[in-house]
Parts: sequence; structure tokens; C-alpha cells
Amino acid sequence: MDKIDALFSYLDLQMSLGVPRASTQAPTALIDGTEFDTIRRFDVSAAVGDGRINPEGDPVDHLAFSRRWLASQGISPGDSFLIHRAR
Repeated sequence: MDKIDALFSYLDLQMSLGVPRASTQAPTALIDGTEFDTIRRFDVSAAVGDGRINPEGDPVDHLAFSRRWLASQGISPGDSFLIHRAR
């Protein structure tokens, strides 16, 4: 398994077991002539411990982020989403 993981890392591929996940193409936003990627935001909350997240249904909106910054953080916009932190 370590060799497979190393191969996937070398090829910059994501390894997962289970039902295949569909990657979602996030819309882009043009702001002052610069193209930004967007990340979906859901109206749900999350908590630590026994808390759960449930990002099902349609997003309430999308927030724009610099493509360069997302890439520097290793964030794939289509595979990411934003939620609230429970208070």
C-alpha cells in the first residue's frame, strides 16, 4: 500500500477507496480583469467531537479566491466547500 501511495503522490493523483467521487467544476469569477476560482458555500454548521457536517443540496453561494493562492495551499476548488463553525 505504501508503494501505491508513493506512486499516486509522484503522479500528483488522489487515492481513495470506496465509491468514486464526482469532482464538481466550480464556476469562475472575473474581478477587475483577473479570473478567480470559486468555492461553494453551504448553509450548514460543523462541530468538533461528535459533530457532523452535512453539505448536501445546493450551495447558498460561492466565494471567490485567487487561483494562485488556492494552488499554493493545495486546494482544489471543485473538491472543496465552505461551512460554518458551530458556536
